Amino acid sequence: MALSQRKVLANPFGNNQPVEVIAEILRTDLTGQARWGDSGWIYSAGGYGAKGSYMEGEGIVVQCGNNSMGNTSTQTGTPHQITATTAVNNVPVRVHVRKITA
Repeated sequence: MALSQRKVLANPFGNNQPVEVIAEILRTDLTGQARWGDSGWIYSAGGYGAKGSYMEGEGIVVQCGNNSMGNTSTQTGTPHQITATTAVNNVPVRVHVRKITA
């Protein structure tokens, strides 16, 4: 996905079924390995991260920040162990969708 991009995906459990959604990006960490992990989300004069959400009647929404799709671990909480602020653009994004039941 790219900066500022928004995608709407079909809810695999039906459009009106509440679900939990987690978006992850594929990013190279300090060990040099590309790994999947939650990017976190912050706003600091623009959006940083990739966020997955459930929108009733619409489906699964993935929204990317307009400044970067990642930032440091201490600012966003990402597990990637990133210590330097570098732009992260145009990276693969995947979503986990879990059905919520009573």
